Amino acid sequence: MNRVVLLPYKMTSLSSKAIARHFGIKRIFPDRKFRPRHGDIIINWGYTSVPPVLTNQHINFRIINHPDAVAISSNKLDTFIELSNAGVPVPKFFLNIEDAEEYMVETGNTIYCRTLLTSSKGNGIVLANTPDELVKCKLYTAYFKNNKEFRVHVFNGNVIDFVQKKKMSKKRMEEMNVNPDNTSKYIRNLMRGWSFCRKDVVLPEIVKNTSIEAVLALNLDFGAVDIAYNEEDDNCVVLEVNTAPGMRRQTTTHFNYVNAISRMLYNIEISPEEYCALYKCNILIDADENVNDNDEE
Repeated sequence: MNRVVLLPYKMTSLSSKAIARHFGIKRIFPDRKFRPRHGDIIINWGYTSVPPVLTNQHINFRIINHPDAVAISSNKLDTFIELSNAGVPVPKFFLNIEDAEEYMVETGNTIYCRTLLTSSKGNGIVLANTPDELVKCKLYTAYFKNNKEFRVHVFNGNVIDFVQKKKMSKKRMEEMNVNPDNTSKYIRNLMRGWSFCRKDVVLPEIVKNTSIEAVLALNLDFGAVDIAYNEEDDNCVVLEVNTAPGMRRQTTTHFNYVNAISRMLYNIEISPEEYCALYKCNILIDADENVNDNDEE
């Protein structure tokens, strides 16, 4: 049997540990003692550069999610350019402040000034509601009017899981120590009162198809697509694609990734009952499971 290892973007990644521990495989440091062998399969969990040890042309090994593709996906500007060139819908974006200001004056729309291109959790975003609030940066994106936002997990060309961002109840905000005054429809993350849920969530067909197209356009084997949806117009845009999606064991998302990897590598899968017995959990009834709203830990 081929040796399988996991290449995490950082060794402290909890989701990479959850995957590696299930399969009993090693997580590797790219700059340490690991040397690929013929037939090796390397699962790349968000690592964005190609270590010299993986450039050996004389060894036949496979990388799931090549670092070159992951590097594009981790950069918001590169992602938008790649997706728009492939015809995948993304928010309107601008590369200079003059074009952003002109658009804002014409439409009155809110602009996200993205001072960081490889950030997560809303870091590096300056919201501008008037031209005076625009700041110089490398990427400006227009707010896409929507009433729903999903995370769609695509693996090997198929949707394996999906959740929707929903506003927390007041009780949940208190439990998570979230200030209700900080909630925002423009930046939907955990600290602003939003969490991923799966209860009574229906995935629109256009969101499903667009998510699959986005992952394929970025040359990824798998990715978690954050996508905004306007129900009135039945329209959507891709916000980003995560290549190290946050998850933990004993959850539906982990179960679905375990099965997707098992099918790809071993042509087998585990039943929900077997998974629940193994992890002493009950994903069969955890329909309203709150998923940690981070791109990663």
